[in-house]
Amino acid sequence: IQHDCGHGSFFASKRANDITGRIVSLLTITPYAYWRRLHALHHTSSANLDRRGFGDITTLTTDEYRALTPLRRLAYRIYRHPAFLLVIGGPVHFLLLQRLPLTLRRPAWEMWSSVMAHNLGIAVFYGTLLFLLGWLNFVVMVIPVLVAAAAMGVWLFYVQHQF
Repeated sequence: IQHDCGHGSFFASKRANDITGRIVSLLTITPYAYWRRLHALHHTSSANLDRRGFGDITTLTTDEYRALTPLRRLAYRIYRHPAFLLVIGGPVHFLLLQRLPLTLRRPAWEMWSSVMAHNLGIAVFYGTLLFLLGWLNFVVMVIPVLVAAAAMGVWLFYVQHQF
């Protein structure tokens, strides 16, 4: 839903897409405006070796891979391994990297404020759950769901873009 709202295709109204996208973004813990901008950049550069880097899992050409030192090759193979991407990459991406709009070279004040407002919304939403459920239930019920959802999100992205 958030993806389609970001493309402006879930509703006929841009406003309805943006409102719905922002609400759903609290569940996906993905800041809507920031993601929408990066996703648009991803579409402009996807499969273009000269413009790699927006929303991609790093992929090297065979010549680039062969030029690496053995240690860098090992690091690349570990990074590209599905287990690493799912177990470490998903949680790091969703829980850490999306908290600050650092991917854009010069993010506008509006982008920073949007991401910070989203972070505040996440804190309120999950803080409320923590208060209502208690810390043990929160850790046992909510955290595993967030980690599993992050892994599934990365897996879906990986499969769609690599095969």
